[in-house]
Amino acid sequence: MNGFEKKTVRILLVGQKDMRHVMETLAKNWDFLQTNDVFLEFYIGDHYLAEIGREMILWSLGTQSPEELGLYEKTVQFMEIFGNTLLRPKTKNNFLTLTKRLVKLVTSETIDEKKPVLLDLSDLKFRERDNLVEIFKHWSHFGDSTIFNIQGNW
Repeated sequence: MNGFEKKTVRILLVGQKDMRHVMETLAKNWDFLQTNDVFLEFYIGDHYLAEIGREMILWSLGTQSPEELGLYEKTVQFMEIFGNTLLRPKTKNNFLTLTKRLVKLVTSETIDEKKPVLLDLSDLKFRERDNLVEIFKHWSHFGDSTIFNIQGNW
């Protein structure tokens, strides 16, 4: 390894249930990672694909550009989605946009070389990819009160 290559630290997380741990690790160590040219790779495993899909949604929300979504709004939407219940119309629209992007990511077999790889799904089997797509499509009805009226049932 020459002096110009980044050092890679690989971290395995199993059954973590949300992306806060990854985001917190990156945020607390950002200056160190940049100044020491260190690259972090997180490997996330969970038995339930719905949990992986949820982590993908939260990660996608957290990594949206500031032009697309400001920090305050991103934080509020993160908490709404993390809470798994009621979503404001603005959050619901963003949630639907994110699920559509993730369906494209899961079903795509090619990687856009121009964009950095933030989620690598190459280790998923085709059956798992199909199941993730079905989960995202199911979630696209999230917030539709005709399917499950949480306010009325509370």
